[in-house]
Amino acid sequence: MSLDAFIPRGSNGGVTRLTQLSDFPANGLNGRVTTSSKLAAGGSVAWSHMARVPRSFICAHCGKPAQSQHLNPKYCCRACASRAYNKVHVGDKRHCWKGGRRLTPEGYVQVYAGVKKHVLEHRAIAERALGHPLPPHAVIHHVDGDESNNAPGNLVICENHAEHVLMHHKKRRLDDTGSLALRRCGRCHIVKELAEFHNRKTVWDGKRSECKVCEEQRRRERRTA
Repeated sequence: MSLDAFIPRGSNGGVTRLTQLSDFPANGLNGRVTTSSKLAAGGSVAWSHMARVPRSFICAHCGKPAQSQHLNPKYCCRACASRAYNKVHVGDKRHCWKGGRRLTPEGYVQVYAGVKKHVLEHRAIAERALGHPLPPHAVIHHVDGDESNNAPGNLVICENHAEHVLMHHKKRRLDDTGSLALRRCGRCHIVKELAEFHNRKTVWDGKRSECKVCEEQRRRERRTA
């Protein structure tokens, strides 16, 4: 077998010819094949290529047979290596672990609860306090309005979304007037008692947005217009 194509040129521009495959004995170390020191007399040693023999193995993740030139192959592809890594390095074992907490675009805190699973922290705290899962339509209200403050004393469990909205209306009324029995007129912006407003069934407090005086004034303006 001619090896002219595999013999590099020497430093003097000449070519060292090896005529037998025995001049490339296997060293028996990890399947490597190295060159022999038995070169022709006067030849220059310029051969430094290290070749590796492909070896067959079974992928540790998918169990399929494969071949590789690595010294200690374990996985058949990068996908299997990545899946095996993610299967073992989960939670706080990952190199990018940051405590398992993250913020949603709405400002709520999510906590790590297993592989590819995060839950809202305020719901997890409420369920822990109750000792059982929350009802399907239950909503958690934050008393101070800060969605990231999940202290147990800052959480109120509402039966449904309507009750949660009602709590927000009452909080805004208390912040504005200091009492649920008072309301600010939407026209003159004067705080008055609820008796100074006409009834309206479609709103939570049953009163119109303008006081009786402002509504009467609006009617007169329309008649004269």
